[in-house]
Amino acid sequence: TLRTVHTNPDFSPDAAQGNLVTMLNVPGITLDQISDAVVAEFSVNEDATEFTFTLREGLHWSDGYPVTTEDVRFAFEDVFSNPELYPSFPNHLRSGGVSQGEPMQLEIVDELTFRYISAVPYGALLTNMGTRWPGPGVPGFMKPAHFLKDFHIDYTSLEELRPYLEEEELTDEWHTLFATKDIGSFDTTSRRAIGFPVLSAWQRVESAPGVIALERNPYYFKVDIEGNQLPYIDRIESHEVSDMETTVMRVITGEVDYLREAAGLPHMPLYREHQEEAGFTPHLFRRILSPTTLFLNHTYDDPVWQEVVSDLRFRQALSLALDREEIIDTVKFGHASMPEWVSEEFSQFDPDRAEALLDEMGMDQRDSDGYRLSPSGEPFELRLEVAPGIAEIIPTSELVAEYLQDIGLNASMREIGWSLMWQRIGANEMQASVGWLHPGGWPEVSNDYQMGIWGSGTDWQTWYNTDGESGQEPPEWAMVGWNVYEEVQQTRPDDPYIEELRDELMQWYHDYFPTIIITEEIRDPLITAANLGNVAKGGFAIPAYMPVEQMFFRQ
Repeated sequence: TLRTVHTNPDFSPDAAQGNLVTMLNVPGITLDQISDAVVAEFSVNEDATEFTFTLREGLHWSDGYPVTTEDVRFAFEDVFSNPELYPSFPNHLRSGGVSQGEPMQLEIVDELTFRYISAVPYGALLTNMGTRWPGPGVPGFMKPAHFLKDFHIDYTSLEELRPYLEEEELTDEWHTLFATKDIGSFDTTSRRAIGFPVLSAWQRVESAPGVIALERNPYYFKVDIEGNQLPYIDRIESHEVSDMETTVMRVITGEVDYLREAAGLPHMPLYREHQEEAGFTPHLFRRILSPTTLFLNHTYDDPVWQEVVSDLRFRQALSLALDREEIIDTVKFGHASMPEWVSEEFSQFDPDRAEALLDEMGMDQRDSDGYRLSPSGEPFELRLEVAPGIAEIIPTSELVAEYLQDIGLNASMREIGWSLMWQRIGANEMQASVGWLHPGGWPEVSNDYQMGIWGSGTDWQTWYNTDGESGQEPPEWAMVGWNVYEEVQQTRPDDPYIEELRDELMQWYHDYFPTIIITEEIRDPLITAANLGNVAKGGFAIPAYMPVEQMFFRQ
């Protein structure tokens, strides 16, 4: 049994991410090679508009039911194409991989072979099918039709659904019932995932209160080089903890075998002090993302806020106000570097110049408490709302609020839960936050550079996703992120043109500060039991800690 911990009652991040399964396999984050997984064979035509895939022969869902192209057809035609289930057809199945593209054509060739046809080049399709994180995973392309048809109105009458509807306190809302029965890639640790057929290494099972338990899938398709079926570990147990302090205490008392997301750089000195007596090993990997990037919601529904945030000088001033060296030393313990994706001119700590920029843009007047007023003379407030994903987020956010106060801004920081965070982002109620970004510029594996990520332009994102039917039209400078995104989606991941797009993105960040990157080249900690084998020794964090199915306990 592999032991970990979680704070969200129904979600264990390490268990969920270590249990992802994809259609194709991408061994490394840089997409140097793409190989078979659920899909055994694939081919792509020269202009990346026609993709043919053959599923692995003999593949079964965790309940023993055979996997066929009916699972692909059902997902595409009966789930994603049903407006009651998906009011907006998923972007990853649209031509070109963008919201404006028409749905691809799906051809079912035989029981194991299917074909996607895109109206325009869609070079990133293989990337979207193979990247373990982020990405739609297997549920984004196929679903267990034999199981979910029992809850779909096209296959089961409303009267037959009635007992299930009543159980969920529903009347005729079959689509709501279906949504509770369907399980996505990051829902695998939820209680509602119990009994859902999966292709992943472990499946959710009944467990005691406060414990999320997963047991090995007897039909899991991967084997080691000697033919032994994976996973080696029979069971994963994630125990609920109330806060970061409890997490740390469980680690240093030897009650945790695997901890990634909540490990936290600030706790590394304490981990190293107790590692031998508690029987665990702390690791540091290269991280391709920064968990502490400052996001401003350019579309927050307040004219005073939009007046201030839309001024480039304001965003430049915020960057100059950040003492990045102090953050690197005190929060990252030296395991980070100054950002290349912020020009050297504006990555330096220069509060005097920051104040001069604010004065220049008309924020030179102050209220009775000494805080700066907006250029129109109205009170201005900057509220940071952050969720405690990993240990660095809260202390970094506290320092950011202090730095902004030092240049005369009425800035504050409030810690909120994840559910409230996503609710406020979706409702365009978030002013500012601190969260994850890929500052190293990996356009082929991430869309973090789109305006709208982490609520950095919620109404702009809505406008883009609805092709201008609703939301707020972004300014020309903000469209750069989406324009690059569309080009990336059309470009094959092995095309050198990706490098040009990365350079274009970097220049965009230098020129416009779409988000304010604080640090880069951060190290990602991982805690593992001292007797846990097949743990990577180095490299990028994501491919290093994802293949939990290959880990084992030494006797």
